[in-house]
Amino acid sequence: MNRINTSFIVDPNIQQPFTGRSLKFLQDSVENQLAYALIGLIGESYSAAIPYALYGVVPTGGSVTPSAVSGGYIFYDAKIYIAGVVLTPVTTGATYVLTQTQDSVADPLEFTDGISRNVHDKFAMVLVDQALGSGTFDLQDVVYIVTSPIVQSMLNSWTGTITSKKQIGNRVALNGASFRATPATTTMFTLPVGSRPATAKNIPVHVLYASTGGLVADQLIVATNGNVNISGSNAGTGNTTVYLDGVSFGLE
Repeated sequence: MNRINTSFIVDPNIQQPFTGRSLKFLQDSVENQLAYALIGLIGESYSAAIPYALYGVVPTGGSVTPSAVSGGYIFYDAKIYIAGVVLTPVTTGATYVLTQTQDSVADPLEFTDGISRNVHDKFAMVLVDQALGSGTFDLQDVVYIVTSPIVQSMLNSWTGTITSKKQIGNRVALNGASFRATPATTTMFTLPVGSRPATAKNIPVHVLYASTGGLVADQLIVATNGNVNISGSNAGTGNTTVYLDGVSFGLE
């Protein structure tokens, strides 16, 4: 942590000058402390090349050509940027571009040489409709540090309500229960991009089969492509219920 040592300011007639170097020192200190805190929350998977949504930046209608995108904040290259709301449908590609503008209230600032200069820079990530890969990064590249619970679309005759939620610490939590008339190891649902592990996960879960009349231990398999299924190692017969409340896994 960087701090300016003020212990030498003891004589009111001898003041410590505040220079451009001191101003940069303080700005860098604040920026670094915020970055270190966020990198610590993201964990070992952090990369300066990945844009992380701290809040908002949620698309409607997909991440390539969304009909709208909520405003929010993005952590990218160890810096925090505001991302404005977008209400106009995207037709080519949702791409964020780093933009720089001046603060019209604070600028211009007159220097001691009598010349006015614009020094109050405002940086933001602006969503533009252009070819993917042509901007700073694409909306589909954004990784969400924390998400609201996402209701999963059930597959292969599995029913029920399963939600996934991205958590601080680069983890995903699952909740709910999944039902099927007969046991199967087919995919129950597919997790969205950003909530898929880098390596496959085998997680202990409890399964209720009609034929067993009680809970039995099984394995929940979360593949790197987001597909989720049970191993069926203790398969019974009849109605099958898989309980996922409290299940979580890391994305590493």
